[in-house]
Formats: sequence, C-alpha cells, structure tokens
Amino acid sequence: MKSYASENTPGRIVAARREELSFSQAELARKLDYPNPSFISMMEAGKSRVPVEKATEIANALEMDPTWFTRQVVLDRYPELREALFGNAAYSRDAAPSQSGTPRCPSNSRIRIDLTEKYTLDLTFVDGRVLQLTIGDPAIAAF
Repeated sequence: MKSYASENTPGRIVAARREELSFSQAELARKLDYPNPSFISMMEAGKSRVPVEKATEIANALEMDPTWFTRQVVLDRYPELREALFGNAAYSRDAAPSQSGTPRCPSNSRIRIDLTEKYTLDLTFVDGRVLQLTIGDPAIAAF
C-alpha cells in the first residue's frame, strides 16, 4: 500500500491519510468543524486547495506531522516558492540565483514572505541551503 507521504498534492495527502486511518469524509469534516463533507471531497479531488490557515488542524486531525504537512500546503499554494527553493527560479530578497538556477544565499541569511495578513513564511539559509522553514503569526513570531 502506498503511503500518504508519497502523494504529490496536499489534497491527495489528505485523501490517502484519511483512508489509511479508515475515516470517512464525514468523520474528518466533523473533526475539523466543517458542517458537511463536501469541502473535504473538493480538497481531495483538487477542486479546492487545502487552506494554509487550516493545515496544522488538518494535520493533527489526521495524525500527521503538522510542520511537514504545512510545508506541503505552502509549497503547493505558492509554486514560485517551490521553484525558488527546489527548482529553476530563485525568489530573493537576499538570495541570488546560482548558474544552475538553484538559490544561493549567504550563510545565516533569512527571508520573510507575507503569505496572508496573519501568516508569514520565514526561511533561514545556512551554507546556501534552507535550514529552517517556519510559518507563523508575525505578532508572536520572533525573527
């Protein structure tokens, strides 16, 4: 049986993990305080995106690592960030693209990206690699 971690979209991750735990869509909807399972169905089918602000709650309901799942949701929601971190284009306030197209950052540099009015994404680079990716409320996040 294929693990939920091998799925390539947050919606498929939700579906695979829900099935692994033998939850119905209705049961998961109740755990997440959704009035009906239609939004779960839409997420799983890729018709609606997994909300970034609900990623931790969804991960907890499905007994997944919240940091890992939130990272999957953010990278799916912001493809330019995925490209900057792992692909051909480099997103940068501090980073400069290398000749290979992967970001190259000075040691111990940091980037903050506003995801929504409430949430920010903080990236810490060490030796040109992402050491830490943190998503949080800027009112309580120390940076």
